[in-house]
Amino acid sequence: MHDLEKILRPKSIVLIGVSRKEGSLGKKFLDALLRMNFNGEIFIINPKANEINGIPCYPSLSELEQKPDLAVILLPHQYVLDSLKELGEAGIKNVVVISSGFKEIGGEGIEREKQLIKIANQYQMTLIGPNCMGIFNTDPKIRLNGTFSPILPKAGHVAYISQSGALAVAILELTAQTDLGFSVFVSTGNKALVGEPEVLEFLKEDVNTNVVTLYLESIDQPQSFMKACSSLVIKKPILAVKAGRTDSGQKAATSHTGALDNPEH
Repeated sequence: MHDLEKILRPKSIVLIGVSRKEGSLGKKFLDALLRMNFNGEIFIINPKANEINGIPCYPSLSELEQKPDLAVILLPHQYVLDSLKELGEAGIKNVVVISSGFKEIGGEGIEREKQLIKIANQYQMTLIGPNCMGIFNTDPKIRLNGTFSPILPKAGHVAYISQSGALAVAILELTAQTDLGFSVFVSTGNKALVGEPEVLEFLKEDVNTNVVTLYLESIDQPQSFMKACSSLVIKKPILAVKAGRTDSGQKAATSHTGALDNPEH
């Protein structure tokens, strides 16, 4: 099982695909990271810029003076596989792929995701995504907002795992008007390598999490999922919503995460 320690508690992050362009995915991601006052080092790979938001840019991974704990890929899908291979060759093993254009679009996207999995396994990576909204950890020692959400999450003791990025944004907007706060958030996206079982295992030992909530469109590893839930629920309650049980729900789930729902689970 993949260890999420350096993904959810990183001391340094490298961002690949950030530009100066306001409104772009990469710029939104960087702005969110800075608004949360991330308690770690930030590196940006961009050969066309010297700095963005006051943070120095490096032309390539080989120029970095240290190996970051976590890499976040925000590139168009056609560049993701090469970028992932470069990360593997640089020895960076913890990756979040925000980029879409994989199995959720069908056709060539399915093959692209197979290649992504092959590369990640070749370099023994732990990878969240692709096609995901990102992650956050409100622990004061971490202060990581690794999402492109315009909403700054409130600190609290509820963990949230969601297969839908759009629903996650909606939940954050709603809870911003209340006193409900979150400890950890993980958008699992297409779940190419990491799914709910690995996140649940992490949350079992997370001292800032008292309650775990999930939004599921598919359960890809039912036995591992039940084992993780059975182990966690002894310590912390779990609230889960399983979507995609109707024809229209299955169609919606397949269209944006590539989830092939099994209504028996």
